[in-house]
Amino acid sequence: MGFGAATALGSAGTARHSTLRARGGAAECNAPSTSASAEAQAFIDSVNLGYERVHRDFEAQFWGTKMALSEEHRALSGDRASYSVGELTATKGRMEDFLADEAKATGEDPFALCNRLAAGSDPESDLPVFHPFLYAGPVPGARGGFSAMGAWHSRGDMVRALYEGVAFGHRAHFEILDPDRAFRTATLSGGAAKSQLWAQIFADTLGMTLRLSDCLETGARGAAIAAAIGAGLFDGFDAATGAMARHTEEITPDPAAQAQLDARYRRWCAYRDALGAAWAPPQVLAFEPRETQERTSHG
Repeated sequence: MGFGAATALGSAGTARHSTLRARGGAAECNAPSTSASAEAQAFIDSVNLGYERVHRDFEAQFWGTKMALSEEHRALSGDRASYSVGELTATKGRMEDFLADEAKATGEDPFALCNRLAAGSDPESDLPVFHPFLYAGPVPGARGGFSAMGAWHSRGDMVRALYEGVAFGHRAHFEILDPDRAFRTATLSGGAAKSQLWAQIFADTLGMTLRLSDCLETGARGAAIAAAIGAGLFDGFDAATGAMARHTEEITPDPAAQAQLDARYRRWCAYRDALGAAWAPPQVLAFEPRETQERTSHG
């Protein structure tokens, strides 16, 4: 978990100094000692306590399940260094697991290894198609997975296809939410923002200038911003984000890469649309009461 820190200066010409800090979802407010500030701090402390309790329970369950799945796979495969397509199709965390043994052997961070492999893939080659519908998709029953796989495709090709597939999923959302393309810039945060390659793929796919957030845990910062507004430290979200949010750099689309990804996005959509019927949940035939069945069978 990371830190998101900001300093806000009060208005009315006085140098009122207030600091909000978010760490792992926790917010801390240091403001002048007033009754309102004390009440705000008490409120934030209660929110933090509840968050930490829920987060601690979630982390225990998550890592316990993750370790159990990893051990089960190793026991079934009989080979700690084995890899499978099934492992890679599970989420960014599972993608890191996919290469965890190799990364451990070389001392390399799993996410850094994924970035290195993806960077070694030729973006002009015939890459696989990945749909990131791991929890939900465009139609009921949609599932994530790779299509158009060939024996010549490498792990790097698969990781790059995963990067592109996630970006394509965001583009599909933008086409619904912003059909007139009124937005020309956006802020990128989270896992993709930690990878220069993935961030560039996003910019080229969306055809937008992307600004990278300086905060690794923007959810925690958002909670701190909301708490700051609720505590009366800011008049609204515009003032709060202006004081508490920062960007580290801007990434602009590359025209040549954008043209390549436009073509691959159309192919991604074609596979998505063609798979729609296969993803549809099976139709359950209506059950006839026993009395009706007997009347039919006996005339």
